[in-house]
Amino acid sequence: MKEKIVLAYSGGLDTSVAIKWLKEKYDYDVVTLTVDVGQADDLEEITKKSKLVGAVGHHTIDAKNEFVKDYIFPAIKANGLYEWKYPISTALARPLIAKKLVEIAHKENATVEIWAVPTVVANIRKRQNASGIIHNEPTPKARSQQKRSK
Repeated sequence: MKEKIVLAYSGGLDTSVAIKWLKEKYDYDVVTLTVDVGQADDLEEITKKSKLVGAVGHHTIDAKNEFVKDYIFPAIKANGLYEWKYPISTALARPLIAKKLVEIAHKENATVEIWAVPTVVANIRKRQNASGIIHNEPTPKARSQQKRSK
């Protein structure tokens, strides 16, 4: 049985490519999750696209009320500012998205949750190195240094 992984999915290019890449490179079954915190995305189109690019399943969670009650209100009360200048906005949803990823991972019996595509490779590499799957494969940084030294 294939390992199952839950990917936070926006419907954008990065996460769409990540679905294919995770399937082809690591043979994972990818389940996607979109958390609705009030963004103006077409959630039906995101669901269709997820399946079109290869996800074995998709979940959409309406978390608007939870986001306002448990994240926005406390941030306003705490005068939550980024760099002491700007109201916290996008970053405020990330802990809620992570929480929902873990919930769906348990529901789906998944072994991995991913919610930041730029760190996908690093997280998988760490996990596989810990289990002895990857041996002597240079990291992207090491490959870059090797190219510069030539």
